[in-house]
Amino acid sequence: DSEGKEFVAVYLNIDEYSFVQTNLDMKSFAFFQANLGSLDDSFLRNMIWKSIYDMVADCKLSSKKFLETVINNLPLENSPATLSDLCGNTREALVTYVPLKFRNEIGNKLFSIIYNILATKELNIEVSRVLIETLIATARSLENTNILIQWFESNVPELASYKLSIYNEWAITKKVLRSEHISE
Repeated sequence: DSEGKEFVAVYLNIDEYSFVQTNLDMKSFAFFQANLGSLDDSFLRNMIWKSIYDMVADCKLSSKKFLETVINNLPLENSPATLSDLCGNTREALVTYVPLKFRNEIGNKLFSIIYNILATKELNIEVSRVLIETLIATARSLENTNILIQWFESNVPELASYKLSIYNEWAITKKVLRSEHISE
């Protein structure tokens, strides 16, 4: 019974009983922006992340606010399925919805957060795979590109427990060859 109680957030499709697109009101968004990573139900978190991303795609929320929410909550996420969807949407938002002049700044913030997660947490193989792919995709600066090169050459002790796949090595190679920072 919720009579007389004030809600801090509302999510209408809580158990996904229907196929609807759910938009959040700004009060609910503000709550989830600050607290999404602390919700216990990974399925609910995944649905809320999807709703927030859909709001960006529908021009009801800025990509900056979406990515700020990612930056605040990504270190708390531990569900492989939610991380996979979230990282895919994060990469998509970075290249599709973020204005070009802000991509490097936001990409570098994401790179730093993901690097710190990989360097400081013991992660299962599914979670680490998704984070490694996103780390490579978000590298934008010369410093970040150099970290990837050093990792490719097995010279990053903080990431030594993660073996790069052939796919990762190829993604790093493409990143380096496309980099404006490359020199002879």
